[in-house]
Amino acid sequence: MKNIVIADDGEWADLPWHYMKIYSKKELRESYSHLFEKAKRFGLNFYKSNFEWYKSGKFTKGWEYNQGWKQVKGIKPDFIMDKGSLQIKNNVKWKKAFDKKKRILNPYYIEELCSNKMMTAKAYPTLVPKCFLVNNRKQLDRAMKKLGTQKVVLKPVDGSSAKGLSIVDRNKLPGSIRKGTVAQEFVDASCGLQGLVKGIYDLRCVTINGKIVDCFIRKAPPGKLTSNLSTGGDIIWLSLNRIPKRIRDAVDKIDSKLKSYKARIYTADFVIDCSDRLWLIEMNSKPGFFFYGSRGKLDIRERFENNLIRAIKKALIA
Repeated sequence: MKNIVIADDGEWADLPWHYMKIYSKKELRESYSHLFEKAKRFGLNFYKSNFEWYKSGKFTKGWEYNQGWKQVKGIKPDFIMDKGSLQIKNNVKWKKAFDKKKRILNPYYIEELCSNKMMTAKAYPTLVPKCFLVNNRKQLDRAMKKLGTQKVVLKPVDGSSAKGLSIVDRNKLPGSIRKGTVAQEFVDASCGLQGLVKGIYDLRCVTINGKIVDCFIRKAPPGKLTSNLSTGGDIIWLSLNRIPKRIRDAVDKIDSKLKSYKARIYTADFVIDCSDRLWLIEMNSKPGFFFYGSRGKLDIRERFENNLIRAIKKALIA
């Protein structure tokens, strides 16, 4: 049996999960326990732990699921499933260390690619809307001369879940700009996607080792310009055979740069604007899998877990 540690960070008490705004503790418990139980049938022992607890080649403590959650000590990992933040210095040290051994999901390059919006734009310049990194108002003013839309998106270069994101009119720019802000052309998705959704949306593809394992539309609530679940967006699931071909082609184009990595998991969020042009809005290296059970999507959960387990096993023998 191989030991797979899901390594996270943050303030923890006596349970193998921490508070999240989107998911309930019940969802977290159920999703982790289901994955942990299934993985045993494939020769994998899953544990949940914290990067802060990695000392001298072992996690000093963590949790396993065996007909209930039990705290265990001295876990020697064979592989890491990374759930930790890049913003924590010690996390980065251990991420890079496991990456050297090719024993982490995701590899460090993919973690950076998905976390740094300017890195994503540089990697896929024909897919990502025009954007500039700005650190102050003067730099923003210069960038605005090169951005052609009436509205502009301002967001942290390394943000996620719409944290710190604002959409403003070019005539109402903020007086000051936080260092590390991306100024990006606004993509008008208000026309929806023909036959699938009306109004503002984005379409998320979840991929594991280049294979789309889930696809859903996130629909913005009335009056909002963003569709993230954290801002009240709703989900419309798509069967895989209903994914528009050009979005499939875009996923293939994205993954063509990443095929050398034996284990990789990420999401890609797309919109097709009112001029019928396809855009990659952002990527995410840590797709949530906690909501499948509570929303009755057990078939998608099975597909996600099966592909995740296969990717880890492939990396272990690489």
